[in-house]
This record gives sequence, C-alpha cells and structure tokens, in this order.
Amino acid sequence: MKICIVGFGNIGSALAGMLSLGGHDVRVFTSVHLGHNCPFTLNEMGSAKEMRTSINLVTNDLGVAVKDVDMIIVTYPSFMLESFVKNVSVFLTKPILFGVVPGSGGAEYITNQVFTQKHVIFGLDRVPYIARLIEKNHSVEFSKKESVNVAVIPEKETVTVAKILEDLLQLPVYPLKNYLEVSLTPSNAILHTSRIYSMFKEYNSNITYTRVPYFYRDWTLDSSESLIALDKELRSIILSMKELELSEIKTIREHYESESVDAMTEKIRSISSFKNIPSPMKKVSDKKFVPDFLSRYFIEDIPFGLLIIKGFALITGVDTPEADQIILWSQKWLDKEYLIDGGKPGCDFLLSGVPQAYGIDTLEEMYRFYKS
Repeated sequence: MKICIVGFGNIGSALAGMLSLGGHDVRVFTSVHLGHNCPFTLNEMGSAKEMRTSINLVTNDLGVAVKDVDMIIVTYPSFMLESFVKNVSVFLTKPILFGVVPGSGGAEYITNQVFTQKHVIFGLDRVPYIARLIEKNHSVEFSKKESVNVAVIPEKETVTVAKILEDLLQLPVYPLKNYLEVSLTPSNAILHTSRIYSMFKEYNSNITYTRVPYFYRDWTLDSSESLIALDKELRSIILSMKELELSEIKTIREHYESESVDAMTEKIRSISSFKNIPSPMKKVSDKKFVPDFLSRYFIEDIPFGLLIIKGFALITGVDTPEADQIILWSQKWLDKEYLIDGGKPGCDFLLSGVPQAYGIDTLEEMYRFYKS
C-alpha cells in the first residue's frame, strides 16, 4: 500500500519503520525534507534485536507526501488535527483510508466537518506501540501492544479496516461498534491528567524542584486515588448513554487489573516499557526544575482529553467533581477559562475538543451523530 505517516515523533517513527519493514511504500510528512530512501533502524525494547529498513520518502511537502496514497495515518497532537485536515483535504483526489492514532480528541467531529469526499475514517483506541526515539529521523526503540481496537466511520467498513490494520501493524486489531468507544477510552485523558494534578497541584511560581521524577516509575498513591476517581466518573457517563452500544469500553481498573489504590500504584510503577519516561518539567537553572505547562500533558490532555469527558458529562447530566477540580486547577496555568465554579462552561470552553464546539449540546443530538 501507499501510506503517508503524518508526524515523525515516537509513534510516527515506529509506524513508518514497521510499515516500511513490511514492504509498503511509506511517505512521512514532517517538518524537514530528507528525501527518498532514508535508512531507518528499529530496536525492540528489552532485546538486542535490531531491524534495518528504508523509508521511501521523508518530506515537508504535503502535496508530494499524500499524492496517490491509499492511506494516511495522523500521529499529530489533537490540537494540530483540525488545521492538518483542512490543509490536506485540497490534495486528496480520491477516497482514502484516513486514520488518527490514537483516535480520540475530537477526530470524528473534525473529519465530518471538513471532508467533503467519502473517506473512510478510522481511529485506534490506543497507540499500537510503546516507542521512544533513539536518534531523531533515523532510529526508534519500540515494543508492540498485545492488541488494539479500531472504530471506523462508516461502521460497515469496520471489519475490513481491522483486517487491513492487523496486516500492517502485525498485531491483533479488534473492531468496535461505535466511534464513541474510542473517544471515551480511559487512557491519557485521565491517566496523564490525574498524575500531573497530583504532582503539581501545590505548585506556585515561587516553587522549584531539585529533580525530575519519573512519570510512571515514581507513580504515587495520590495519583492513583485521582485516577480511580476520574475512571468512576467516566464510567458513570458511559452508563448514562443508554441508546448506544459501548460495551467494549473497559474501565482503566479493568485494563490494568487493579481495583484498589495500592494495586493501581504497584501496577503502573511496574510497567517496564514506561519506566524511563520523565515527568513534564523544564530546567530553569542548575538543579532547579519547574512544570512544563507547554508539554502535551497539559496542552493536549486537558483541552482535548479531560475536557471532552467533561463535555459529555454536561450532556448526560453526570457530576464530575474530580474532573472539575483538575480542569479548574490546570486552566490557570494554561491562561484559559474552560470552566467556572460549579463546573459550568467558561468563556474558553469551546476552544477545545468538546462535542459542544461542533454543535452537539443534547443527548438527542449526540445519539443522532453517533448512530448515523
């Protein structure tokens, strides 16, 4: 297949390398032009196995990158998706498979609003690989997930797309019945936000830290308490959507097989592929660090993660005190007013991925969108 990977970070690099290794014509759209036949190396985490391949094209020319492709897979942060979809739409001369990895963050609304051609849209509930760059543009270390799930618009194409992705990704891909099962998967939207809140909720501009803790390896009981509270709020929202088939959404407690605070903390600390990921902090002077409020943990996971959950909470009438306090805390560092006291929408509420930003304000409108 002719496939364009959009973004050449951790996940984009792993996808580009794996698909090239599988013999596909892979083009990468990124910020630099490296040309044709770019050597690339993949290392499997926890082993000495090294795989070498060549990526057909790495370019910063969007028109060239997507010319005559069969599939586009976007790995950009959610806040970059809308502008990319608008930019790429003018170059697409035939219907294609258009994927977003992971597929949350409002992808279903953006593609529905922008695309006029009948592209097949798909989103994965989670990334298929844990990946970390070794040398930017040249090598990556990765490990495969056991499996991923995919939702597709239109739904009738789901089984076909799942089979195609299984061949491409070289791991099991299970079909979902509704795109909302991707949008409300309990992943980064609650995992990352619970952790940054527990780490930095006492922070003020007079505080500095002497070290950068590991994000997962140093996971705390406090982080687990917040995570489980968010997980329960999300579950209440899902259970209130009685007219939609959302049975494939597992709680994060089920996903990690950890029901208690202690068990969750031990589980997250023990995930070997996560162990070296640092917390989102930046150095301000010798041995002095502060939170990096421009990291994706803040500028993606709050407005295009936790706020989307809050948007559905408002539609379904579910109270979300834990989500509210995290959003209210974080927005002052993001210079936004997403919510006001009482968990009501603030003046910047629609500057996010919430369904209300795309005209979905009621249960009836939500059902109509996700049933169509």
